[in-house]
Amino acid sequence: MSLISSIQFSASILDKNHKPANNYSVTIQYFIVDAMQWVVLGKPSTSKDGKVMLTYKIPEKIARTDKTAKNIKTSINSGSLPMFRIVKTNTKTKINYVLSYNTSIISSENNTVIHLDFGNLILLDKKNWIQLKTAKSILIASVISNKTIKEIITPKIDITMLEKKGFVSEKKAKDLEKSLENVTKEKLKTVKSLSLKKVELDGLKNEKRVLENKNLQLATDLSKTKESLKQVSFTNESLQKTINKNNKIIDNLNKENTSNKSKTFELEKIISELKKDKLDLELLLDKKKLEPKIYTPKAISANKLYTNIIKDVKIADSSAVSSGYKLEGFKLNLKTVVEHDEDGIRFQPIDISKANKINGSAISDVLIDLTKEPAKIVKNKLTPNVIGLTETAVRKLLLEYDLKLDPIYQSINSESSNLIIGQSFKQLPEAGDEFDASKIVTVIFAKENKN
Repeated sequence: MSLISSIQFSASILDKNHKPANNYSVTIQYFIVDAMQWVVLGKPSTSKDGKVMLTYKIPEKIARTDKTAKNIKTSINSGSLPMFRIVKTNTKTKINYVLSYNTSIISSENNTVIHLDFGNLILLDKKNWIQLKTAKSILIASVISNKTIKEIITPKIDITMLEKKGFVSEKKAKDLEKSLENVTKEKLKTVKSLSLKKVELDGLKNEKRVLENKNLQLATDLSKTKESLKQVSFTNESLQKTINKNNKIIDNLNKENTSNKSKTFELEKIISELKKDKLDLELLLDKKKLEPKIYTPKAISANKLYTNIIKDVKIADSSAVSSGYKLEGFKLNLKTVVEHDEDGIRFQPIDISKANKINGSAISDVLIDLTKEPAKIVKNKLTPNVIGLTETAVRKLLLEYDLKLDPIYQSINSESSNLIIGQSFKQLPEAGDEFDASKIVTVIFAKENKN
């Protein structure tokens, strides 16, 4: 049987009225004994006359992933064929509606092709369906012969011919015909009942085969289990030694656990004391918060104080240009605390709203009188070169030319650019160009890109 190249399946499906079931979709399945389950072999073609055909070719070389071909070839090489059935499966409920398990086997002359015929299958009324013991399987069809049931049970007696020849009277002929019709109906019921019983018997036979295979598998598993138990008995002594060793480890762990509990108790005691100290510190902090704060002005050097005042005055003077007013003189009387250290004189300007918190005898008056210098005379109207300078240096240079700065900062990537953060890299008007009446020079400075 190892020379078998293909298996052909066929069947004819009829509805309950013995008419062809048009395009009735079914599937051929085969049974794997080791796994105790049905597996799909293929979906046959169907026709309008209820014919079902499927050809399964067995490859000479079987791939490792082709489990179906491997299972079937293994079964054939062992001298048998797998069990096959024809079913209609409901994909939603996963119920297999079985049409037949039984097939007639015909081999070709050279024994290379096996033809399995499921025969003529008539679909039963739903009330006559048989629930099989196999999980989610219902038998829904019965196998019939090539002749119809009516042809099998109806006697071929011509009652009209008997009447014409005078064998029976007209009334008697009608009574015989009626009686024959009743007998035919009873026989029809009997045949249908026998057909259902045969279907049920076929299902039981199939289930018996399945159970026998299952029992064989259970016996094999039992034998393996007994062998495993023998091996387990041999390892009991080794396991006992391991258990004793583990018990010693557990005893050591218990001792260590007792020691850890003692340390934990000491730690909890320390934590409790720390919590108490924390509470005391929080109370002390709350008490300090309630105490009135002593106001101490911030100290600043005389040089920085003067520089900041000049800077603010220049900004104010620059802003006043477009307003039509000029800042000619400026007097400032500061209330401050004066101190002297190794770095020189330092002032502590007083916030007037908090002056009442300072001893009046410690407060000094500092008078600053500022006068604007005469404007510098510019010999020409050419814009100086400010490229590469910082904003402070640009402002200082432009001031010498009586020019104003309009700074613009542009973000750059310091890693991919040669520019230095804070350095100017473009100006308008450009160096050497005459500046206009606004005397404003727009300068673009590099700014770090924080994104």
